[in-house]
Amino acid sequence: MAQGILATNALLKTQGRTTFARCSCCHKAVETLNHLVGHCPEPRVRAVRNSLIQHVHNLLAELCKHSKVRQLETQLKAIWSLETIKEACKETNGSAMVGGITEGEKWLGLSTSIKRDDPCGGLHSGQVTTFNNNSANEDHSWGVLWEGNEKTIEYDYKTLKTITNQKDWIAPSKLSETPPLDLIVNATLRNRTKQLFGAGPSALWKGMFPNAWFRMLTEAGINDRTINKTVLRSPNSHHGWTTSNLENQERHETQQACPRKRSVAYRQGLPSNEPPQN
Repeated sequence: MAQGILATNALLKTQGRTTFARCSCCHKAVETLNHLVGHCPEPRVRAVRNSLIQHVHNLLAELCKHSKVRQLETQLKAIWSLETIKEACKETNGSAMVGGITEGEKWLGLSTSIKRDDPCGGLHSGQVTTFNNNSANEDHSWGVLWEGNEKTIEYDYKTLKTITNQKDWIAPSKLSETPPLDLIVNATLRNRTKQLFGAGPSALWKGMFPNAWFRMLTEAGINDRTINKTVLRSPNSHHGWTTSNLENQERHETQQACPRKRSVAYRQGLPSNEPPQN
């Protein structure tokens, strides 16, 4: 799911293949990948989410079996958790409002404007007066009462943002409240974890492991074969990208540490993990 292969209602609606964008499981929010992977409260979806996290934790326990750093397994499990999975695929939210009634009602009372469609120009002015969160199978919508009109006109979230002054936009709800880094005491491990989080939790849940992942584990005494094996077994991993990234890092560090060995290998016609020179 984290690779974007699931056709959610939010995606299908943009393609005109469905009328409704609401989640088919909980009927409480727009059905984006982020909602399904990290937020949907429907019991069956929660069970799949917990099973995914447990699978990752089992791999981490096996990976850290011979680690020299006692707290490494605990910290890695905190990185792949129910809290950080809320950030997975957050880019798929797009223009949908993930929040519920509380967030939707914050838009009430805001002023709206739209250009007049006449030669004289000018703006139509209006105000957001209603918020519709009652229909479970439709998007959130807001009613705007324009000057000179007796009835409100309904707008979805994307359109609402185009007719409201940007400085008045209501900030979307936070996806996560507990930064995993706050739980780390060891300074070295905290620094490595910061580097690991460089691309954000969403990248990690997609299996995009930076070089900090390799360094953190090798510093804990875990060999590269075990690291690569675990990466390839992890769910949603970009196998080719990850393996290539780790191998390139290892080759670079070896070449930096052993320049004389490379030179001798070339003279003797032995492989040196370095491409031939033209």
